Amino acid sequence: MGMPRRYFDYIPAYETLNKVSTVGSWLILTGFLFGLYTIVQGIRKGEKAPMNPWGSKTLEWQTASPPPHDNFAVEPIVTAGPYEYR
Repeated sequence: MGMPRRYFDYIPAYETLNKVSTVGSWLILTGFLFGLYTIVQGIRKGEKAPMNPWGSKTLEWQTASPPPHDNFAVEPIVTAGPYEYR
């Protein structure tokens, strides 16, 4: 049925699992703090990305950011396929 509640010390059968769980929680915390640090550094010191950083040919990258109300002032003319990056 699992670990009984309100015991001062762990039963020897559950002690190893408790230690593994504790170390796992430290790893999760480390990953969370690293991710939080990366996000904060990006917000504080990160450079603004250009309008089309990957040189994509798809329509969602051909409009301004943030997009205007109707996305395009005039209907765009498609001159290349989405995977033609030459």
